Amino acid sequence: MVLSSGGWMKKIKLTLIVIMLLIMSNIAYSTTVVRLNLSEMTTKADYIGKGVVEREYSQWEDNKIYTYTVVKVNKNYKGNKDKVVIKTLGGTVDDIAMKVPGQAKFNEDDEVLTFLEKQKDDVISVRKNLGISSYEAQHIPEYSIVGFSQGKFSIKDENGKKIVHNDETFELELVTHEGIVNKEFKSIPLEEFEKQIYKHLGYKEKKTIFQIVKNFILKIFSFLR
Repeated sequence: MVLSSGGWMKKIKLTLIVIMLLIMSNIAYSTTVVRLNLSEMTTKADYIGKGVVEREYSQWEDNKIYTYTVVKVNKNYKGNKDKVVIKTLGGTVDDIAMKVPGQAKFNEDDEVLTFLEKQKDDVISVRKNLGISSYEAQHIPEYSIVGFSQGKFSIKDENGKKIVHNDETFELELVTHEGIVNKEFKSIPLEEFEKQIYKHLGYKEKKTIFQIVKNFILKIFSFLR
């Protein structure tokens, strides 16, 4: 039987899909990680910040697919950056998808809060695909997420308030002194979550001028009563 060029392409694509499924089956067993609480993540992180996902790019590296995510920072908690690049295992290249159970997922325009560990000093090798200038790339480190997806939080507007979620960790098996457990992160208002971060960092959030004036007025009213 002689296959046409189209037939060969289908056969090659099917083979790639089978290989990817085999890789994924092996990776699925590697998503058992040590459970980290907020204090441990805060200590372990080289950088903690909040921002909006600008862009994503996936590519093959060492027979695996990796995704690079660019986040434009709008608030720093630990460290000082305008932009960060996060590298995660998994993604889609052409028609081939590689899914890693428990891996953090990002979508463009999503607001996220991340705890990150530095892996490289720059992102020069992938800057063109990320739309980053050569100068920027020299000053933007490549990061990974602390504790797999434990260090990635989504921020969503709900009833006029920003609420923090951690949606991917339900796919993780977390190792504790008591054995393996599944983490259940309860959604929490961003303001409260920030207070917890500042507490573990050992300092209080600086009050805005509005908060200072508001507190001053409240003190005057309480004095006049």
